Amino acid sequence: GVSELDGQTLVYCMSTSDDEEDPKTENDSKAEAAVERLSGTEIVAAKKSTEKKNQKENARRSFHKKILTKMKIVVAAWQIAAASEGILEQVRFPELYKHVVTILGVLGLNILDVGSFKCLFGWSFFDKLMVVTLAPVGIILFGAGLYTLIQLCRSKLGTAQDHRQHKANLIYAILLFVYVIIPSVSTEVITYFSCRHFDRGNHRVDLKIVASQLDIKCTGDRYKLFGIYSALMIVLWPVGVTLGLTVLLWRNRAHLNPLVIVDSNSREGGKKDEETDDFKKEKHRHATAMRELVKIKKRDEDESISSLEFFFEEYEPRCYLFPVFELARRIFLTSILAVFYPGSMQQIAIGMLGALLSMAVYLYYEAYIDDHDDCVAAVAQWQVTFTYFASFTAFAAAEADQKQGFFSTTGFGVFLLLVLFSSFLTAVYLILYHTESKIYFIVFFIFV
Repeated sequence: GVSELDGQTLVYCMSTSDDEEDPKTENDSKAEAAVERLSGTEIVAAKKSTEKKNQKENARRSFHKKILTKMKIVVAAWQIAAASEGILEQVRFPELYKHVVTILGVLGLNILDVGSFKCLFGWSFFDKLMVVTLAPVGIILFGAGLYTLIQLCRSKLGTAQDHRQHKANLIYAILLFVYVIIPSVSTEVITYFSCRHFDRGNHRVDLKIVASQLDIKCTGDRYKLFGIYSALMIVLWPVGVTLGLTVLLWRNRAHLNPLVIVDSNSREGGKKDEETDDFKKEKHRHATAMRELVKIKKRDEDESISSLEFFFEEYEPRCYLFPVFELARRIFLTSILAVFYPGSMQQIAIGMLGALLSMAVYLYYEAYIDDHDDCVAAVAQWQVTFTYFASFTAFAAAEADQKQGFFSTTGFGVFLLLVLFSSFLTAVYLILYHTESKIYFIVFFIFV
């Protein structure tokens, strides 16, 4: 046979006899050496190609995670804005702002309040309560069952690692779904107990009516019966999900916030007693940052918590319980606030106080790994705070009968829209600024 290897034409013979073994010739040795050299080159090239593909895939996944993290922050702020427009019924928001917030309400998957589903199906107040609370459970069970069926059909295909990855993806999708719908479901079950009192005079008993449904009395037998159901749903959704998440993260704290040791005492030159206070603070900050980087690397390599990636992927290990605070914050501002003095100025003040406290927590801890995510989160907190502040001042102006003021003009609606989209514009700006092609960044500025 003839084979061209390593730039040379090598001729070697294959014996057709089973009884005779020809001794190796010089050409045979050269051929084998050339094959070994070529195989080694191919292996190195294959490794480099695989590493390059892995780097591109990791970069792509990292970029997608950055986008998802920023969108999670923006969507949470929009959910609070949509809920506040419905909770703060005493505030006369501009019609333009109401329309935009209604559209953004779709992001909360509160589709039962969008369109004419109630009229189409003839749902009552109690029917809607059951659909909103039970439909998510049915969707989760259906998705999990469909996934299990698909995996049974593919049990003979793929490796065990592929099955683990598919399982992690399923859990990630379920957690994302729960993360998005929890404010709207919590609002439905908590506002059930928000009643308004109306004085009927003549020493008669005050009339108590559901704040979100003025044709339902809070003293009726059916209302009391469904009150038990709503209490159970509160235990299942806002309370149960929050406590379950807390227990889940706390039990895995050793994996989410692994113990590492970074030596920050050694320093070349100088003596330890010559260190200034500023230098000590800077050294401590540097050691903390290095420790977090080591923890992040160790945490990302831990496959035992891959199914919990949705909760910790954007947070620093030291803030592994921060998702609990974020969930509680969203539930408070979208649901629990509705039962505090409904229709009064005190309700707006409590909401503004909650927004200020959450903003202080975000600015103090800076819990996100990416500093740009901290920036988007800070803008989102300012966005929520400004929304409640504007609501407070608009309500005060209406109470003072200032019908010709700024809060009754189109400018107030435009101002609220600018506040509403401030976190989104910040997120898009930071995403496009770090893309490889700056043309998108230029187009974004032209659009603005």
